Amino acid sequence: MSASEQPASLSVGEDVTVLHVDDDPDVLEVTAAYLERAGEGLEVVTARGATEGLERLADRDVDCVVSDYQMPAMDGLEFLDAVRESYPDIPFILFTGKGSEEIASEAISAGVTDYLQKRTGTDQYDILANRVANAVDRNRTAREHARVHQALETATEGIAILDAEGRYVYVNDSYADLYGLSPEDLVGEGWEFLYPEDQVERFHEEILPELENSGEWTGWNRGRRADGSTFVEQLSLTDLSEGGHVCVVRDTTERVEREQALQRERDRASALFEIMAEPIAYYEFGDEEPLVRDLNPAFEETFGVDADEAVGRKLDDHIIPPEHVDEGKRINERVRAGEIVDTKVERLAADGERTFNLLSVPLRPGESGERGFAVYTDITERTERERQLQRERDHYQSLFENTNDAVAWTEYEGETPVIRDANPRFRDLFEPPD
Repeated sequence: MSASEQPASLSVGEDVTVLHVDDDPDVLEVTAAYLERAGEGLEVVTARGATEGLERLADRDVDCVVSDYQMPAMDGLEFLDAVRESYPDIPFILFTGKGSEEIASEAISAGVTDYLQKRTGTDQYDILANRVANAVDRNRTAREHARVHQALETATEGIAILDAEGRYVYVNDSYADLYGLSPEDLVGEGWEFLYPEDQVERFHEEILPELENSGEWTGWNRGRRADGSTFVEQLSLTDLSEGGHVCVVRDTTERVEREQALQRERDRASALFEIMAEPIAYYEFGDEEPLVRDLNPAFEETFGVDADEAVGRKLDDHIIPPEHVDEGKRINERVRAGEIVDTKVERLAADGERTFNLLSVPLRPGESGERGFAVYTDITERTERERQLQRERDHYQSLFENTNDAVAWTEYEGETPVIRDANPRFRDLFEPPD
């Protein structure tokens, strides 16, 4: 018995179901018993003839078919053809007592997985179990490879495998597309022409030594397309035990550009925050009240508050007069609900109580107000001027109403004077009685 024909010890990782088809019930019984003893985890389902065998295949999952050749109605090769129509990948072993070179050649041409002639003695069942185990193992491995290959081919990431000399041995479509090439353009070629010269130097001086030392490397590079344009790529390299490495690439140009644009916006916002003449507080709600996250210099100067000391503390504790605490709570409720608040308030500045216009805006308008900016515009002088103007208006209105002189306010419409208002003394003298 050759090494390949030693008694089977199934190592395919899971149980195996074998369909044994033979028109002789005694052969079925004996073969099933020996196979199940010879192969651990091996279950045998029997069928008396090809027709019954097809029914068994339709009823349950089968990992391998073992069939006799000479059977009534449908011989083993005809049964193979019928099986292949519906189950093209299932292993099929022809186990026959009618052996000849002609049948063996015909079976191989028909696509049989294996061919074994029945013999005397029990060793033949060990051999058959071994053939079954090998056939199932090869089939499962092939299916797994097919699944892996399909996953590689359909992956959105670019995936390639390079040998120890740095030549591509496998490239999926996504990888080739990133560089404006086809897989055929890359297989067998080295990787250097896909990168600008400075990046090739970086690979040799930095990336490949790190890959050799640690077995992996991840970072960003500039790749070069076939048309000469470049793009920012995220690259992951992993060493293979047999030499070479796996390369996974993503085009991150758009993401990097978005991040750079966002950083520019943040820088501009930060600069504006620092140089704005109006006091600005950046807050975040904790419990029911806004907490300081940052204060601009104008806020520090106006309210006499140190930003470093105030961070994490309640904003209102620094600036709201005691008599306006309830008003502050009502404003906080509106702000936290995401409302843009624009209102006049009294606040405690460094030089005493002053009047401000408060504009509180959520960090992201339309969302909750958990974070936001409070902008204070000092309108104390303007408010005082308005109050002074109102006092003057009230004073003149009082004089107008209470003087003993008859006074009327007139405007011209063309050349005709029209009375717009008159004091009581004027109305007493000149209005006709009712």
